[in-house]
Amino acid sequence: MFRALNIRHTPFLTWQSIRVKMMVGLFLIVIPLIAFLIYSNVYAIHTVRTQVADNYLNGLMLEPELSDFNFYTEPDERLFVKQRIDVI
Repeated sequence: MFRALNIRHTPFLTWQSIRVKMMVGLFLIVIPLIAFLIYSNVYAIHTVRTQVADNYLNGLMLEPELSDFNFYTEPDERLFVKQRIDVI
């Protein structure tokens, strides 16, 4: 009465399809670019912070009377100085 159709089920995405090859190729190009962008951003932030800190310290060494604050290296000391300045 009813005949079963002999339809072979093919998966939607296979490694041989052009869609998968294009997506893999795109990811192989884009992922290293994004990684390089993140790395260069972190490096630039570190470089700028170092140069600003060096410039600030050089300015303090040349003319320490221009600074209103004592230079404290420990984070806890800086916090206490900031609290004392806010109170005054």
